[in-house]
Amino acid sequence: MAPLTNSSAAPINLDLPVLTDPSILRVRDTLSQISTLAARIISLRNRVPELSEEEHAELETDQKKLRNLKIMLRGFNREMYLQNRAAKQATSDAKAEVDNLSLSLQNLKYEQGHLRSEIQDCRSYAYPALKYRANFSTLYTDLDLISEDEFFALHPEFQGLEGHELMLKRLEDEAEQRVELETRRKDLVNRRTATQADSKKRKNDLDNLTETLKKFIEVLFDVMYLADDIECNPYLGSVSEVLRNLLTKESHGRGRGSLVKT
Repeated sequence: MAPLTNSSAAPINLDLPVLTDPSILRVRDTLSQISTLAARIISLRNRVPELSEEEHAELETDQKKLRNLKIMLRGFNREMYLQNRAAKQATSDAKAEVDNLSLSLQNLKYEQGHLRSEIQDCRSYAYPALKYRANFSTLYTDLDLISEDEFFALHPEFQGLEGHELMLKRLEDEAEQRVELETRRKDLVNRRTATQADSKKRKNDLDNLTETLKKFIEVLFDVMYLADDIECNPYLGSVSEVLRNLLTKESHGRGRGSLVKT
């Protein structure tokens, strides 16, 4: 079966590349000379019986030239081999340099991304000394700082600072003031807590005192009733002795019922 061909396709014009490398040009010229000499030597050898002395001399000369050309071709081959190896080494070195540059570029891109992230974090940075409350977070640009004139009036040693350095000092001063205020606030909270605890203790003491007074009043009423009974009944003894017995019983936890029983 004949191969399929596209008769409508345009013919492909394959032009030979133009050779400019001197080494390749020398090899090409040497091969051309070898081809010419080889053809001539073969032609002369085919007519050896008929050759004249001049043709024999010419044959020997051509054979010497052919051997010299072969030596030259081997030299060209070695030279091209060395050039090829040098080119490979140069290519390898260039590739290694390109790989290093590519790696450096990747590192720079990574560092660029990291720096951009750090810049973004700095732009949205909440000053650490000002985050003393759990729900407090602010940018330094949102802080209500005192004016530069007031700052220099409070801290004349910072006169001459500008820009970033001045802003850092103002932020440090604001942080110190807020930390001091926070310390005072915590101290006041602790004092309020202690005052509340002391008030609660005093209230409990007053409640206990009220109960004691109630019991004391009940005892007084018992004493009054008993005094009336003593005055009416001479057999109960003296009032002082009865009161002594009453107080002794009261200290042991006996109530009004026991007095009445007595």
